[in-house]
Amino acid sequence: MYFTHKKIFNKKLTIFAMVCLVYGIAVFGFQAYTYSAPYYKAYYFKSHMFVFAQTLENTASVVGSVFETHGASSMSESGTRSSDFAESVPVLMYHGILNTTDGSNIDLDTFIDQMTTLKNAGYQTVTIDDFYSFLKGEKKLPNKSFLLTFDDGRKDTYYPVDPILRALHFNAVMFAIEKFSLLDANNYYLTKSELQAMEKSGRWEIESHTRTHRNLETVPQSELGNEIVGSKEGLEGLLGKSIIAFAFPFGELGQESTNISQRSVMSIAEKAYAMSFFQFFTTKRFTQNYPVPSQNGHYLVKRISVLPEWSGKNLLSTIHQGEAKPIPFNPKLTNDDGWINTLWGEMAFENSHLMVRANPGGTGSVIILDGSHEWKDYQFSTNLLWHGGSNLYLWARYQDDENYAACNFGNDLVHVEETVGGVTNVIKGNEVTNENLLKQNSFIASIRVYGRTVECLINGHVLAKTEFLDEHLSRGGIGIKVWDHVNGTSALEVTRVLVESIAFSSTSTVKTTSRAIEK
Repeated sequence: MYFTHKKIFNKKLTIFAMVCLVYGIAVFGFQAYTYSAPYYKAYYFKSHMFVFAQTLENTASVVGSVFETHGASSMSESGTRSSDFAESVPVLMYHGILNTTDGSNIDLDTFIDQMTTLKNAGYQTVTIDDFYSFLKGEKKLPNKSFLLTFDDGRKDTYYPVDPILRALHFNAVMFAIEKFSLLDANNYYLTKSELQAMEKSGRWEIESHTRTHRNLETVPQSELGNEIVGSKEGLEGLLGKSIIAFAFPFGELGQESTNISQRSVMSIAEKAYAMSFFQFFTTKRFTQNYPVPSQNGHYLVKRISVLPEWSGKNLLSTIHQGEAKPIPFNPKLTNDDGWINTLWGEMAFENSHLMVRANPGGTGSVIILDGSHEWKDYQFSTNLLWHGGSNLYLWARYQDDENYAACNFGNDLVHVEETVGGVTNVIKGNEVTNENLLKQNSFIASIRVYGRTVECLINGHVLAKTEFLDEHLSRGGIGIKVWDHVNGTSALEVTRVLVESIAFSSTSTVKTTSRAIEK
C-alpha cells in the first residue's frame, strides 16, 4: 500500500542507511575530538564502535519491521519490562573499566557483555532519588530495576562507560573523591568541569566517596567528620545540588577484620546522608535491597561487587539468585537456588543434595536463602540425612544475623528461640525423652511461623509451640544451622526443601496452601 515500487523503497532505504553511517562517524569524531591528548586511551574506541554497531542494529530492526508490515511497525523494545513491580532492587558496584582486567577492575569487553545481557533480559537502571523513594516505601519501581554505581571518580570509568550508557539508555551513579576531583586538571581522576558535564548529561549522578579516600580505621577521631562530611559540602558547592549518598572507601564497612562502626563512622554518616553504600557486610546476608521502615531516615545499602571474571550470563544468574522468591518454594537444590554460605562452615551441592557441614577446625555451619526476605506466614520443611552433631537449627523470619526465629532440635530437646537485636532467648522449651531425634538417619524437620506463633515439628508432629514471638519478627527468610562442641563433627545432607504459604488470621484456622512434604 505504502510502497508501490520496490526500487523506490530500496533507494530510500539506501539513502537512510548512508545518512545513519555519516551521522555515526560524525558523532564519533566529535566525541573523540573532545578528549584531551594526555588522558585519551586507544581502547575507548571500542565504546564508540559499540555505539555505532548498536545504532546500525536498531536501524536495521526498525527498517526490517517497516518493510515486513509495509509501514506498520510491530517492534517491541528489547528493554521493555513487565508491568509487575520490583520487590527488591540490586545495586551493582564497579571501579575502573580497563582494556584488560587487573584482578579488581573489569575489562571493557566484559563490561559491554554484562550491560547488553542485562538490557536484553529486560533490565533497566533507576536514579538515586527513585531508589531512595523505593527504600522508604514511597515509590514502586518496575520489575527488573537495578542501580548502577562506580567508585572513585576515575576517567577510565567515565569515558569508556558513558557512550555505552547513552546507547542502552542507562544511567549511573559516580561516587567521587573530593580531594582528587575538585581540581581544574588531573590525568587520572575526573575534574570539576567533567563532573559538571556528567551531571548536566542526565546520565550520571555524582555522590560522595570521602574527601581523601583514606582507610577510615586509621583516621583520627577528630578528623572523621571532615573526611566523611567534607566531601559532601565540596561537591554540593560545585554541582549546586544536594548530595544524599555516601560510599564507604574500600568497601570496608562490616568486613570481619574491621570494627569501624564502633568509632562513630556510622553515626556521622547517618546524620549527613540519606544512604550509605557498602559491600562485604557479612551480617546482612541478603544481596538485594528491600523497602523497610527506618526510624532516622538513613539506609545502609548493599552492593554486589561485580567480579572481573563474570560474563554477562554469570552476572544475570547472580542477580536472579538474589531476587525475591515466591511461595510455594520447592528448589532443585542446585547452586542456582540462592543459598548463601555465611562464611562459617561449608556448603556444597552433591547429586542434587545440599551438604551443610563444619570445617575440620570449626563447630558448625550456617546457610540462608537469598530472596526470602519478604516471606511472612509459612512452613519451612526439610528432608534430612543426619551425619553428625548435637544440634540442628531451622531459622525462620530471618532478617539478619541479629534478628530471627529458630527451632533448636537436639537429641532430647526441642526449643523455640528468638534472636532480637543480637540477644537470644528460649521462649518455649520442651524436653523430649526417649526420642533421640538426631540419631535417626533420616527424618523431616519443620518450622512453622504465622502471626506471632512458632511451631517446631519432626515428621509432621508438633513438639514445641509458642504464641509469643517478638512482634518485630513479623517477616523474614529461612536458614539452616548445624552445631556440635567437637570440631569437625556437625554435618547434614538436605535431600528436599519445601516452603508452603500459611493462610492465617487471628480469627481463622491455620491452613497450609500446598501439599505437605512427604518423607
